[in-house]
This record gives sequence, structure tokens and C-alpha cells, in this order.
Amino acid sequence: MRIPLFIVLLRISGCSAAPLEISEQLSRDSPEMLIIDSTPPKSVSLKWAPQPIDQFIISQNADGFTGRNDYRDFAVGRLLSIRVEDYIKTVSSIVNDSDNQATITIEAVNLNYKYSIRNLAYAKLLVNAEITVNRKSKSKIYYRQIIDQPKMEASKMLESLFDEVAIEIGQDILSTLAR
Repeated sequence: MRIPLFIVLLRISGCSAAPLEISEQLSRDSPEMLIIDSTPPKSVSLKWAPQPIDQFIISQNADGFTGRNDYRDFAVGRLLSIRVEDYIKTVSSIVNDSDNQATITIEAVNLNYKYSIRNLAYAKLLVNAEITVNRKSKSKIYYRQIIDQPKMEASKMLESLFDEVAIEIGQDILSTLAR
């Protein structure tokens, strides 16, 4: 009787927290990828802040009892920038000397997630970004959440959040440049 009780306690104590292997690439099966409101420019010059964007990292632990000791570093700058660039590259080219210039400043990122018994109970991503296109700036808060997707792996839930926010940022850049 002690062994099954030990296994139950071990499972509840946080050992059920699955490894989070998050892909840096934009998922090609996102239906939002096909939505572009206007004719995109032929080329775009992108700059990211803070520089280098790859070093914009947050340390985060899961909410709740199960994941409270599960600290992870998320390279949110890299996860967002590569996805936004992937999205823009589907309809335009990214070059350094384009007349269509965009600067994306990531001001703040908040990522929350909580483990359930087998997966994530929820995941929330909030990104506060300023987009400057041809010297006109606009700040916006991008927010997405996914709640209780039992058939979706934990890492896929987080990837989906980053995909959705990156696509929205990319759409904002392209629609502003098209005006």
C-alpha cells in the first residue's frame, strides 16, 4: 500500500511537469497565416529592440502546486522575432535597405501557465510591444490564452500562444506598411 501512495505523492509534487521543448519556428498549420488585409509591400526592413533580441529572456515558473518548482528560462525575444519574421517572409522579403522600415520594441512580456494532472490547465501570454513603421509609433498589448486542451501537449500549447501573438504582430506591421 505504501508504494502506490508514494507514486501518487510523487506525481502530485511536481514530477509530472512535462519537459517544455518549444520550437522557434512558426507553425505552418496556423489558419491565421492566410489572413492578410491588404497588399503587402515587396520588401521590409525589420529591427528589434532591445538589442540583441536573442538575449531578451524571462525566467518563469508554473502556477499552482504541481509546477511551482518548475523554473524555466524562455527566450521570448527569439521565440517572437523568428516567428514574426517567418510570417512576414510568407508574403514579403526581409532586407536591410528597404524603404519600408519597421522597428519592434518588446517592452514587457508576461507568461503564465499551470499544470493539470496530465497537461497544462491553462497558458497565458501577454506582450506589450511598440511598433514603429516609417517613423510612426503605435503601442499595443497582445494577449492570448488557451484553457484546458487535454489532447494538446504542453509545449504545443505554449507554441500556439507564441504563434498567435507573432502572427498578430506581423499582420499589424504589414497592414501599417500597406497604408
